[in-house]
Formats: sequence, structure tokens, C-alpha cells
Amino acid sequence: MGYYPLVSVIIATYNAGKYLRRALDSVYSQSYTNVECIVVDGCSKDNTLDIVREYVCKNIVYISEQDLGIYDALNKGVLIAKGEWIYVLGADDELLPDGLRSFFLGENDFEYDIIYGNTIDRYFDGILRYTKSKCCSRVRYEMLGCHQGMIMKRKMILDLKGFNLKYPLKADFSLVQKAYLSGYRFRKIDSYIAYFSMEGATGTSYRIMDKEHLSILRDNHAVLFPRLVMGLIGIKKIIKVFYLKFFYGK
Repeated sequence: MGYYPLVSVIIATYNAGKYLRRALDSVYSQSYTNVECIVVDGCSKDNTLDIVREYVCKNIVYISEQDLGIYDALNKGVLIAKGEWIYVLGADDELLPDGLRSFFLGENDFEYDIIYGNTIDRYFDGILRYTKSKCCSRVRYEMLGCHQGMIMKRKMILDLKGFNLKYPLKADFSLVQKAYLSGYRFRKIDSYIAYFSMEGATGTSYRIMDKEHLSILRDNHAVLFPRLVMGLIGIKKIIKVFYLKFFYGK
């Protein structure tokens, strides 16, 4: 590969000092080195700033100000990012050593707008679950996988007006779905990109999340019968819950 575009890794954080160092170390130990790291902090009260100061010599970018949630923080990061590509990492997540490089192993990868792969769910008791991403056409109905498994062109995000704050839980799904419906180019790769921490998984009820999901399907005009689609997704969730309980005890 003769072209190494700058990748901006954005970490939105709030009182996540317990995990942040692990996330930052995973960024700065990447085999792909043309990276800038942007930490957008919602005025944490813990040791977040002290941890960030440890990385000053690595030209880390740090913002600390009140925000309207994780997607507001990510929008701020996208605006100041210098990279052609944007990668979003949770403060409690961790990139695999070759995670970023995996996105650019194909000859024509730079022609795409979203490249996405697989992630590894990591539970608090150390159990790991390897999760494959879905075919891109499935985004009409549901998210392709964790956003920790995908990288997106900054220009595309800006053209689509960023993450929609109307959806505090699923703005990533809304953005990726809009990209697909708008004709942006997707590439699916069979590589594992990052560990996704299930310890910090949302405690929000399925009812609230499903309501937001339904709103996205309607607002983006993604399907003809959104309520029917939600019913089918609900059945799939029930099957998944039984699967996790049987094989993982979750």
C-alpha cells in the first residue's frame, strides 16, 4: 500500500478514567501509524485529564466542555478532525493491534466511503464473543454491527450533517443508514477490528431503544412497513437472548 491517509480516532468520554488509558494505548500501539487521536471529554470529574496529559508528547487533541451526549461529542470531534477517515472508539473499548490497518489492505479501499468489519464483545467476567458484521443491504433494517468495527470518510459524515442528536441512543445507525440510502459506497471486510466492552452497555430498556429504531426507519424512509420490520427484529432479539444465555450464560 503506497498511500497512507490520516485517520482521526475520536474518543468521547465522561468519567471513564478507569478504562481510558487502555483505549489510548491501543490507539498508539497500532501497526498503522498515520493517526491522530481526539479525546472529547464532557467535563469529567475523575482522573481523565491526568491520563490525557500522559500522552501530550504524542500530539493528542483534547477538548473538555459540556455536551449533549456522546453523539454531540462525536460531532465536535469530526469538526476539528484533520483526517480523511474517522474512526470512533469507545473510552472503554480497545483496538486490536492491526485494527486500523485492516481497513486498508485492499487495492481499491480508498474508493469506498464506509469500510466495516467484525468486533469482539468483551464481558466483565472475561468472556469473549466474536461477532460478525452483516451484509450492507441489511442496514435498511438494522445496524451492520458496532460502530467500533467501521471507519467512515469525514467528508461523507459532514455531507450528511453528522450524527443526528434526535437519536441519543442510535444516531450511528441513522447516519450509516442514510449513507446507504444516499448511495455512498460500502465495503465489508472479514477482519476483527476492536474489542467492544459489554460492561458499559446501555441499561436503557429495549422499549425505548425500539421506539428510537422505529423513528429512524420512518424518518429515513428506509422500509415500506416499519412496524412489521420492528416485529421481525423483536423475534430475532428473543432468539439472540436465548442463544446468549445457552452458550454464554448472558
